Order: sequence, then C-alpha cells, then structure tokens
Amino acid sequence: MLNNSVQRNFGLDVIRSFAIIMVLIGHLVPDNTINKSLLSIAMIFRGFGVELFFVLSGFLIGKILIQLLNKGLNVSNIKNFYIRRWLRTLPLYYLVFVIYIIIYKFTNPPINVFSDFFLLKQMVFIQNFDIRHMHFFNQSWSLSVEEWFYLLMPLLLVVFSNNKTKLEYLYKNLIKIIIFIALIRFFYVLGFNPADSDFGIRRCIPLRFDALLIGVLFACLKINNIEIFNKLLTKKFLIISFIISILIIIDFYCLYFTKNPFNDFLNIVFYKSFYFSIIPFSFAFLIIFFENNEFINKKLSKILPIKYFFEKTSLYSYSMYLFNLLIMFVFDVLFVNFYHSPILISMYFISLYLISAFVYRYYEKPIMKFRDKF
Repeated sequence: MLNNSVQRNFGLDVIRSFAIIMVLIGHLVPDNTINKSLLSIAMIFRGFGVELFFVLSGFLIGKILIQLLNKGLNVSNIKNFYIRRWLRTLPLYYLVFVIYIIIYKFTNPPINVFSDFFLLKQMVFIQNFDIRHMHFFNQSWSLSVEEWFYLLMPLLLVVFSNNKTKLEYLYKNLIKIIIFIALIRFFYVLGFNPADSDFGIRRCIPLRFDALLIGVLFACLKINNIEIFNKLLTKKFLIISFIISILIIIDFYCLYFTKNPFNDFLNIVFYKSFYFSIIPFSFAFLIIFFENNEFINKKLSKILPIKYFFEKTSLYSYSMYLFNLLIMFVFDVLFVNFYHSPILISMYFISLYLISAFVYRYYEKPIMKFRDKF
C-alpha cells in the first residue's frame, strides 16, 4: 500500500468550503438573466470558486507527489498515485455523467449529445474542446483540466527532477513553466482574441495548467524550501493578495459597466490572459495562511458547530460540485419562480446538502476505503 494521503487540516477545510459556497452562489444566477450587473457578480463568484479549487488541488497533489519524489518516484509509485487519484474522482464523475445521459434521453435537451462522439469526449475528458459541453454536464469542464493535470504532473516532475540537485531547484523550474504557460496564453489571446473567453480561454485545458502548478509551487516551497515558504507566510503577503482580489473585482465593474477607452486593452492584456495567473497566485497566499494560521486551526476548530459545518461541507464538496446544477435543473422544472423564491432556494440548498451527504457516505466513502489498499 502506498501511503500518499494528506492529513486533514481544518484551515484547508475552510478554504474548500468557501470555494464550493462561492460556486453554488454563482450558479444561482442563470446566464440568461436580464440583470447583467447581478450576472457579473455571479460570474465573479463562480470564477473565484473554481480558481480556488484549482490552486488547492495543485497544492494538495503537489504535496503528495513531491514527498514521493523526495523518497524516490518510480513506476510503482506513479501507478499507485494514478489508481488512488482516479478512484477518488472518476466513480462519482461517471455516476453523475450517467444520470445526465438518462435525463437528456427523456427530456428536450438543447443539443444532441448522442452524435459526433460527444459522449466519448466527455468520458475521456476532452469535452472542453467541444462547445456543446456547455449545455451538458457544464460543471465537468474543470474536471477535464484537473484530470489531465493529474495524468501529466508526475511525468513532469520526473523530467525536471532526476537528481538531488534538481530537487532543490525544482521551484525555479516550476516558476519557468508557469511563466511560459502565461505567455503562451497571452500571445494566443493577442493573435486570436476569442470572443467567448469562457469557452476559448478559461476552459482551454493546456492554457489552465498554470493555476494548478501555482499550487504545486507553493507545496514545493513548503517541503523543499522552507525558508522561502516561511517568508511567504507573513501577513503582508496575505494583505497584498486581498488587495489584488479587491482591485480585480473593481476592475471587473469598470470593464463591464463603464465606457472606458482602456477597456479593450484591459480585456485582452489582463482579463483574457494574465488574470488567470494573478488570481491563483493571490489565492495561493490565502491557502497557506489558512493552512498555518494558529487561530483558525487551534481555536476556531474547537468551536464544534463551526468545526462540524466546515469539515462536512469540505467532505461533501465534490458531490455538491457535481450535483448542484443537476438538482437546480430539477427545481427549475418543478417550480417556475425558483430563482426568485428564497424559500425554494433554501430548499434547494438543503436538498443538495442532504443528497451530497448521502452520496458521500454510501458511495464515495466505501470507494475511498477500497482505495486505501493501494
């Protein structure tokens, strides 16, 4: 058995809970709403939630892989890493995938999912290159980015860290790769400037690896370069990351609700390119602060209702992420005024939480127990 699990940390449970809550709130505003101001706020919540998930995934997976790398990464270790990772993510993904197929079979869907190998693309996580995926299991796009990252990351670490000397400077290679991806994205936008930045950039698998690599970078610094990592834990970096996030939110408002001669420049140079690196860096500082903050992990975690809520929400977050739009669809079909009723929205959240708890206990947890054999 390969013991490559990461011990639970209450601060990271809080971060994961914040991420899923932001996504859920963002999804409460449908894309066809006439209130564009509200939609833009919802898009910020959705975007920030997913970016936070990306960085957190990179940080946790980075810890596992770099610890294995330090001990000596080999074919057996890599195989067990893949088995453990895919036993965690794939069973629930395919369960929800089948549910979506059944629903689309017996309803009047906006697209034909049974043509042009669409379902096969969904099964092997290349649906992000087919715009139809935005009308079928829409939230699965982020899983495509993550699954390909999980597949390629061990191989990348082997290439850039084949001896002890390189291990010490791994973080420098990671920084170079992050900068390279950011520049590729910038020149791609400069050359093609996709009108739909969500489909054309945000969901483009190879152009999003830097968000997860930023998490790996911080994991690498924590394990192999503790002096640098400790310097990053100071409050000034947290304040800087908070200020950056606020400024980006303000800039979003300026971009969408004001007429400014610099808007086109900002849209191309920043929001379609470097934004996707700056926000993850900002969130990385937030993650390491929550992971190591004494008040959060030793005092706040002692308050049982708070501890219970964040631990359970963190545990159920994967189910909540995959099921939320599905359950929202059911509520929208059953209740005409769903999006405008606080009572119905409350019922939706309660239903989602209970279903996710059930799925975690009776589906995810047994699979994870089996996973511990590897």
